[in-house]
Amino acid sequence: MGDRPAPYVTKSKYVAGLQCELRLWKQVYTPQPNQEAKPGTPQYEGTRIGELARTCFPGGVLVNNKANDHRGALERTRILMSEACPAIFEGAFEHDNRRIRVDILRHVREGKWALYEVKSSTSIHEEHLDDAAFQADVLRQSGVNLSSVSIVHICNKYRRGLGGIDVNK
Repeated sequence: MGDRPAPYVTKSKYVAGLQCELRLWKQVYTPQPNQEAKPGTPQYEGTRIGELARTCFPGGVLVNNKANDHRGALERTRILMSEACPAIFEGAFEHDNRRIRVDILRHVREGKWALYEVKSSTSIHEEHLDDAAFQADVLRQSGVNLSSVSIVHICNKYRRGLGGIDVNK
C-alpha cells in the first residue's frame, strides 16, 4: 500500500462490519464524502436528539472540531478531561487505529467518567450494545477510567406538553 496510512475503524464502521463485511470494506476503502444531514432524515433526527440529550448535562462542553480534524478534537478532549470538565460532548479518542467520538462523557469523580451513548430509537437494539462496547473498549484502552456505560433512548410513553419538550422525562 506504499505510504498510505493504515485504515482506521470508527464505531459506525465497526457496527457496519458486524452487519456485512462487504459494507465495512467499502466504507474503509471507498469512503463517501461526509455530507450534512438533511432535515427529516434519520441522521438529522439523531443529531437533534443528541443535542437535546446534552441539555441534561449542565456545564458540558462540545468538542466541535470538524470530522476531518480528528487530531484537533483529540487535543481539545484531552484538555477538557485534564480540567475535569463536568461533561464532554463529542469527545474524541483513538487507540490501535480505532477512532471514536463519544456522545457524552460525564465526569463522575476524580479520575472516573461515565459514558452515555444517545440513540434516537425508542428501545435498545443489539447493535446499540455493540456500539457502546466498542466505545468502552477504546476509552479503556486509551486510559479512561469508566465507572459506567449507559445507552440513552427515547421513552415511547412520553407525550410532549404545551410547554415543549421536557428532556428529563
